[in-house]
Amino acid sequence: MVKRLIIHGGAGKCGSSALQTWLPRAGLMRSDQIGVGRYAVLRRNGLVLGESLRKRAEDSLSGAKSSPIFSNLGTFGDSFPELLRRRLGQYYEDHDFLVISNESYFHTSEGAHLLLDCVPDDVRVEFVAWVRSPVDLVNSAWWQWGAWSSSSLSDYTGKFLDTQMRWGEFAEKYAGLVDSVDVVPLSGDIVGDFCDIYSIRQRAEQVERANASLPGEALRLYQRHPDLRPEPHRPRFDFILSRSLPGGKPPWVVPMDEVERIIDFMGEQRPLLEKHVRAPYMDRITSDRRWSDPEVFRSKAVEDWRPQEAADSELDDLCYQLVKALDQTYRERGL
Repeated sequence: MVKRLIIHGGAGKCGSSALQTWLPRAGLMRSDQIGVGRYAVLRRNGLVLGESLRKRAEDSLSGAKSSPIFSNLGTFGDSFPELLRRRLGQYYEDHDFLVISNESYFHTSEGAHLLLDCVPDDVRVEFVAWVRSPVDLVNSAWWQWGAWSSSSLSDYTGKFLDTQMRWGEFAEKYAGLVDSVDVVPLSGDIVGDFCDIYSIRQRAEQVERANASLPGEALRLYQRHPDLRPEPHRPRFDFILSRSLPGGKPPWVVPMDEVERIIDFMGEQRPLLEKHVRAPYMDRITSDRRWSDPEVFRSKAVEDWRPQEAADSELDDLCYQLVKALDQTYRERGL
């Protein structure tokens, strides 16, 4: 049986949290294609996996656990590479494959050597990333990160395209570093896709949506009370509210000129991108007009991306105080 390391990345807002929630629960995974393996998270002591990882995930607000970004591996000290090399060697004595995951890995291949240099020579390295229809992604990304930055929607879109959505180029860079690259257009069931691609025998148990979009009213509340979302990458209140509120759709804020800009940009990336999409999944792009036809979005009612006044200021303040009270309750529970 060939030994493999599976590195999972993503293009943002494409189900990574759902996969990172399911994988620790899956425990010891069995695959017709790649034997027996586990999901692991990289830490200073090498690897966290098994029951320890499952408990850490379940005890977290999000329910998910990912490995650190590549650049953080360089802060683990001079002895870390040798420690990780030794731990990986020991791991592959008893297992055929290992999975690690961080959504940022897709667009940070320049730091991948911090991991790849520690992988045993007889281990095949495979990279897999999920992507979603690009215009929908930008709207979601705005509410996940952009709205809590100091950027306008147009400026953020340009920066996001340039740094996060050069998917064809990202795939090509990984193709020069690892043994195989798979890019998978998201269908809505990333866990099912993962099990299908790697022939995982146990079928995916139902996983509650992790990091699901909040209702638009909650996002507008954030805008009026910036301390609820002080920075793009501090989503604590997202996880708190997602436990108490039903999921929703974020307000649609992408106007037609930006829609056309995004689709034109992705059209330039598609020839390289599609080199790395398996035939069974190509139909998810070619049959979905959202990838190539701006007119699909013409009927969308576009809201202003900027903060909006509350219709009822007293009710708005009450909602704010309730969110803060929920936060205090979770802190008292150690979360």
